[in-house]
Amino acid sequence: MVLFYFVVPANRIGFSSVNTMQIIDITYPDLENFYNSLVEKLSTELTPDDSISVVGIANSGLHLSKPIHQRIAQNGHSSAKTMAVRCQRPHSKARDSSSSVLRWIPKVVANVLRTLEHHLLQRIRPIERTVDLNGQEETISRSSYILIVDDAVDSGHSMKSVFEKIKQLAPDAKIQLVAFVITQKNPVITPEFYQHKNVIVRFPWAVDSKQS
Repeated sequence: MVLFYFVVPANRIGFSSVNTMQIIDITYPDLENFYNSLVEKLSTELTPDDSISVVGIANSGLHLSKPIHQRIAQNGHSSAKTMAVRCQRPHSKARDSSSSVLRWIPKVVANVLRTLEHHLLQRIRPIERTVDLNGQEETISRSSYILIVDDAVDSGHSMKSVFEKIKQLAPDAKIQLVAFVITQKNPVITPEFYQHKNVIVRFPWAVDSKQS
């Protein structure tokens, strides 16, 4: 979340009255339930012979991909691999200098900022993405079962870009998509596994979460 909302009036970005979306606070026990449910579903698909890779989309997706990998490994697939990939918009830069301020913003204000961010990014987010597999192409190409994990799917362009890149490397692998939440209607790609849809989620590691 960034602070440009303080200097860009809502009516200047195309919506003077923003539709309010439900914002829900997620706890670590909520995530544990999601992991356990996911691994239970995967247990009906995975075989002892599968070469499994859990691919987390950095940065936020790694919060989910690492515990998912851990539970898969504990569930009889100790050879499963985990890795991080990056998917960025061209010329994008990290903008998180506001984190120390956001921790102290009242929750009602943080919710307004999150809603504004959601609607603004729907309008201005470009389609193009650059995918960096961090030199893990060989491992991916040898995988027979691949999970691509992100915390949230908004437009879906990031997850779709990663999926297409990995599909080129492992055309015969079964590729499944995982996200905790789908925030926008009709994303360009929809995960097979998700917990919430059409809501905004505040994860416990978010800068405006009171749990962090």
